[in-house]
Amino acid sequence: MTSPSSQPPADVPIPVLFGNAEYSMPQVSPNGRQIAYLSADATTAVMNLFVHDVGTPSSAVQVTFEAVRPIQIYRWAETSAHLMYVQDLNGNETFHLYVVDLATMTTVNRTPFPNVKVLTSFHPTTSCKINRLTSSRRPQEVVIGLNQRNPAVFDVFRLHIITGELTLLALNPGSI
Repeated sequence: MTSPSSQPPADVPIPVLFGNAEYSMPQVSPNGRQIAYLSADATTAVMNLFVHDVGTPSSAVQVTFEAVRPIQIYRWAETSAHLMYVQDLNGNETFHLYVVDLATMTTVNRTPFPNVKVLTSFHPTTSCKINRLTSSRRPQEVVIGLNQRNPAVFDVFRLHIITGELTLLALNPGSI
């Protein structure tokens, strides 16, 4: 048995407590073939999305290149060929939904409306959530809320992640 040290333990370095994790939030694609995760960009140290084939981490490829604000929340689309993430560009909490096409390595803002916020089931918020975002029956579509009509309420839309087509599903009367 050892006796307690009379010296206090060494301080924990700030980067250990508050720095970026090497890998964060891993998620397996719906088809089970790929893993996505957040990791720091080698140049900017900003958290971005990376993808690799299951079983071969050495095949990892960075698929987003955010240089200022880190990606914090993302989700696979049911297609297994797209990733979706929400991003607040200027710290004003006007979050937009971005879709990454893994085949073309392009990212598109699918809710590019000024002063409009997107609400998704995978984006934590104090407002209500839409419980079911995606469906394997409609793999190219997601259900989102947008406060486009009225900043105080979110109407429910179906968004086609490839074409960007929005279909209104329900108007929020303001009481929910």
